[in-house]
Amino acid sequence: MNVRKRVGIRLLSVIAAAAVATAALPAQLFAAADEIPVAPASDNLLEPYASGENLLAGLEWTTNIPNGNFVYGAGPESKPALKTWLTDGIYDTGDYVNDGAQVVGFNKGGYIEFDLGGEKTFRQVRINTAAKQSYQGIATIPLMQIDIYCNGTWTEVGKAEAVTHQGLHAYVFSCTGENAITASKIRFSFAPRGGGDGFDVLNELEVLEDAASAEDDVIGELVPPSDHTDGTELTDGVFGSDSYTDPAWSGCSYGGTVSGMVYDRWPLRSVIIDLEGTKSVTQVKANFLTNSDAEIYQPQSVRTFASMDGVNWMPLSRQNNINTYASGIQTYGWHVNGENGTAVDLTGDENSIVLANYIRFDIEKFSYNFMDEVTVMGYDGIHSEALPITNTTMLEDGEIQRADASTGNIHDMVLCYNGYGHKAWSKERFKNYLTYVDTNGVSQDTLFDAAMFLGLDAPGTSGQAFATENDQITAEGWTWYLEKTFEGETSDIAYLNEAARQASIDLNMPDYKIKLTVMIPYPPSKATNFGNLGGRDLNLSVDADWQYAIDWYIGQVQDYIQNGNYEYIDFLGFYWGNEYPSGIPRIQYASQQVHDMGYKFYWIPYFSSVGYFWNADLGFDAITLQPNHFFADPNDNTFGAGGTTIIGTTAQIGAYAGLGVEMEFDGRLTSDVDKYNQGLDYLNGAVEYGFDGPEYYRNWYEGGGAIDDCAESRNPSISSSTVHTNRESILPIFL
Repeated sequence: MNVRKRVGIRLLSVIAAAAVATAALPAQLFAAADEIPVAPASDNLLEPYASGENLLAGLEWTTNIPNGNFVYGAGPESKPALKTWLTDGIYDTGDYVNDGAQVVGFNKGGYIEFDLGGEKTFRQVRINTAAKQSYQGIATIPLMQIDIYCNGTWTEVGKAEAVTHQGLHAYVFSCTGENAITASKIRFSFAPRGGGDGFDVLNELEVLEDAASAEDDVIGELVPPSDHTDGTELTDGVFGSDSYTDPAWSGCSYGGTVSGMVYDRWPLRSVIIDLEGTKSVTQVKANFLTNSDAEIYQPQSVRTFASMDGVNWMPLSRQNNINTYASGIQTYGWHVNGENGTAVDLTGDENSIVLANYIRFDIEKFSYNFMDEVTVMGYDGIHSEALPITNTTMLEDGEIQRADASTGNIHDMVLCYNGYGHKAWSKERFKNYLTYVDTNGVSQDTLFDAAMFLGLDAPGTSGQAFATENDQITAEGWTWYLEKTFEGETSDIAYLNEAARQASIDLNMPDYKIKLTVMIPYPPSKATNFGNLGGRDLNLSVDADWQYAIDWYIGQVQDYIQNGNYEYIDFLGFYWGNEYPSGIPRIQYASQQVHDMGYKFYWIPYFSSVGYFWNADLGFDAITLQPNHFFADPNDNTFGAGGTTIIGTTAQIGAYAGLGVEMEFDGRLTSDVDKYNQGLDYLNGAVEYGFDGPEYYRNWYEGGGAIDDCAESRNPSISSSTVHTNRESILPIFL
């Protein structure tokens, strides 16, 4: 199955021709824009233009800024009139509190967007700021950026970095010479300040047909898309200095999307280099800059690839960042030993030579990432020792994780929360998860083929103490969870086994078994007084102690399984409880122990987590990614809005990285129409984006009881007969 809806992967991708020397091929490329030198802004406030000359006059705007991030929390969702305050022609005189100027203030950054009502041509943009007030924190704005929408794509046409917010002032971007910009939409973006403090307070925004301001007041150039780059910004042999204002640096931010909405966010930026013919490549590398004052840091990871056709890509290296805050300039690439961790050579030979027509960098973003030169070393033409391209993948046209040997042949695994505070399990309750029943409560067929036991908290803890870095969890909590899960006839596993035995009888399936996985709690380094396991007092900040804790826990589960005589349970492995890759050595150690015992290792990170591209290095056999669509306000413009869009983004990431998708809902499905519709978004998304059917791997979060709620509901839309027997409308992915 190919997921063909492309979400974001091409946003800042550029293909440029690289000049090739006989022994060394320098080739560089990154974002779709030159760095624009920023002149100091003048203290002079320009006279406002008449509203009739402003292409934005009277237009309403949209934004990705959450409602609560506006001044006093008064965003456009609560104050619809706000949508014309930036285009009403009322200019601040220096006292907007009293002069009647209608201004808009916000913090933490974001964009404001206008639909121009068709293609319009302009040569100047003015961002008028309101006067500084004593209660507002006004500081340097890391970035002002202008993007336009034309011919179906968003393109950056101007930006200014490290802009000093002077209060009452007009910041001007202008075309040079006879150049002009044509667009149907325009977007004004403002990067957040460090820590998110302070406000940007805007007055009027203007898009003008003619450039009429003094040159001294222009802080950024407007560059038409056709002239925006010549494809050599990173191939000019000029390496960036340790100053982020050096124009040699080009960059991108984590927040870049196709639509501008969070639900379209793509975690990668791709740099593709056309070598203009077949070359014998020996090394590829690029430099990245850190400047913490400007919130510029190292990427989360960097992947490199080679290709003959620009479609099928052979992996060259992967380099997961051991420190995103590493200072100075760091080097990444293939056949490169960088200070911030050595890249894993995927060709198997540090001296290998690879034939290629194209080279690609995939950069997993973090905050702002600045890159300068991409250098490709090698030989012109075909070297006698060069290796052909093999083991290729289509990357963005890849495939979502299938239910195969890597998943233990699981296709639908339901999360059965059994920690402290969760609804108690019983044989009867498990029946609703193992089988679907008719209105008379009679089992008709199998439902989920696998169950996962996991808990969030132990008695006396809160806030996901089993799964996060905290100092609350103790050895006593770990022991309590194991006893609740495995000991005696009233244990959770005993009830599960009995329900599976009954399903075998009811469905006349004598060989029936339910697959089972069990969580490994995260051993937090903050638990310095963890307590005693197996006669040993533990301080989990010490390597030997957290390793012992993992060994002890895995060993205990194995002993319970082997001695429990669970005839109707097929135990497959373990789930890593922390949804963020904290403590990478701990993950890798647990993986090794799990695999040494012959079990599988599973993980379910959340949408904005990291590490799901690192599965080979972290040691997971199967990963599903959470879309997190269900849990957002259905009316906000981040995760909640957009219908199945974020489901599609998750599917696209899954296709690239070989991940499954988590399906998500909870008990609100039966009582809240918005949540019901958000739940259906997942099912519709499974069909729309091609991961329906039993051949794909999915996990199911149901809030610790929603399946029961649906089974017992008398609402005809969500009743047991609908959920369990009318699978075409409610559970189509089981078809």
